[in-house]
Amino acid sequence: MNWGSQELAVSYVFKINEKVYFSIKNLFTNYVKFQYQIDWGDNQKESGEFKSGEFSKVVAHSWTKEGDYLIQFKVIVENTTFDYQTYISIIPG
Repeated sequence: MNWGSQELAVSYVFKINEKVYFSIKNLFTNYVKFQYQIDWGDNQKESGEFKSGEFSKVVAHSWTKEGDYLIQFKVIVENTTFDYQTYISIIPG
């Protein structure tokens, strides 16, 4: 992955087939229902929903090939979309 010559990129490093956990926190009010979508960067996607009163969800994924991946999280609240992304590097086991 070419991150550019003028940028600094920091990524988490895990091994092939190692399960990686992420916590998604509901920073909105208890009464807001919203959806989340995750693009794991390896052609795998996941989606779900926070229901009223839920504060967090733990999601997990593992990668089967060595490489650098961009993970994209999308949260949709009513008609507003919030995007977050992070990098992860997968190394041989």
